[in-house]
Amino acid sequence: MDILILFLTMLVLANYRVKRSILYPPFAFCAMWLLDVLIYRFRLVEVDSLHAKTLYIVAAGALLFSLGGRFALLVPTSIIAIRFTFVGHPKTVGKWLKPLIVIALTVCVGLAIREMVSLAAGAPGMNLLFFAVARNEIVENLNQGRGSNTLYTFVWGWTIIVAALFLSEYKDRYFWMAAVLAFAGCVLSGARGGFLFLFSALTSIYLIKARREGFLDALRVVRWPLFGFLFLFMGMLFIDKSVDSGSKSAIEFAGKHLVEYIIGPTAALDYVLQHPQDYANLPHHTFRLFLRITSTSGLMSYHPPPALDAFIFVPFGTNVYTVYKFFITDFGVNAAVIILGILGFLHTLLFRKAHSQSVLGVFLFSLTMFPVLMVIFDDQYSQFGLYIEAVVFAVSYFTIKSFPWKVFRSRATNGYGLRQEV
Repeated sequence: MDILILFLTMLVLANYRVKRSILYPPFAFCAMWLLDVLIYRFRLVEVDSLHAKTLYIVAAGALLFSLGGRFALLVPTSIIAIRFTFVGHPKTVGKWLKPLIVIALTVCVGLAIREMVSLAAGAPGMNLLFFAVARNEIVENLNQGRGSNTLYTFVWGWTIIVAALFLSEYKDRYFWMAAVLAFAGCVLSGARGGFLFLFSALTSIYLIKARREGFLDALRVVRWPLFGFLFLFMGMLFIDKSVDSGSKSAIEFAGKHLVEYIIGPTAALDYVLQHPQDYANLPHHTFRLFLRITSTSGLMSYHPPPALDAFIFVPFGTNVYTVYKFFITDFGVNAAVIILGILGFLHTLLFRKAHSQSVLGVFLFSLTMFPVLMVIFDDQYSQFGLYIEAVVFAVSYFTIKSFPWKVFRSRATNGYGLRQEV
């Protein structure tokens, strides 16, 4: 493990030297794994030891992801600079679109609150806030295989997408309205990851547009959303976790669970690697969206995996297994490491696109900061549905907003004939 720490430290420094940006995907990927392994090394909580195979895979994945990023830097700038071009001008045409979106989101958040109150009312006697009760009901439905089609399980993701898109274009009052709704959506979801998704997306957009990506300069900005996330993360532990009788203080309780959330998935990955026979016949997970579509169309038979993975004890309970688990069970160990190299290549291409003064590039890249921050926890790279929805929404937004609606009133309309590149 000491050798792995040294190796990851060298990769972190080398990747930072390449672009001098904390948003450079290989830097963020290796930095997250260095944080994970360092905390594991300190043994702050009781946790199962890691076998050599797990350490080798972490090292190989970090190396391949970094190499993928370097290869992406060799792609000609002319290819990166290709953009969508829309007729019209967003400041003079379609001014009604942003207010309409904000109104629609407000209605959705209101309906989600109403839905959650209804769910919480069906579980009396629980001494928790109503949104925590509702979330427990949803989790129970998922555990029982009954699924979840509730509105509030989707509204938080869409509010974050809208807030990120508005900020990518320019900061105005509609962005702040969308940001407030996104924060409310994260509170409603009860999922700690929602806050990380929101903060990472908005912070990365600000750093790119303000050109403050250097480590020390960015740290002055990142520290505030980071402290905010940790405060919310630890605060929500007291809502849906039973305080351990052995904890001497609330700080000790929160700190213990924070450490378990960071290193528990790595211990779970180690268990998977040591018991491959237990995971030999699992349903395919990575391309489940497309397999489910083909299955619904009657082209093939496919039984999707459960929404929540199985719990194991390491020795504390966890049901997340880092970014590697599903790639390993779907394609094998060697292919999983190669896939990490491909992800490093594609993610760095998007990083370059975001730095080509492309509004659409900045928006899409901001959404992918969450997956790279979650590599030590879970796989978020294969959330194809979210990314497809984000691309369709953004393209539709700019198309509608740039359309020359006044062309029939006057050939000299200010918005007609201008072009917007995103």
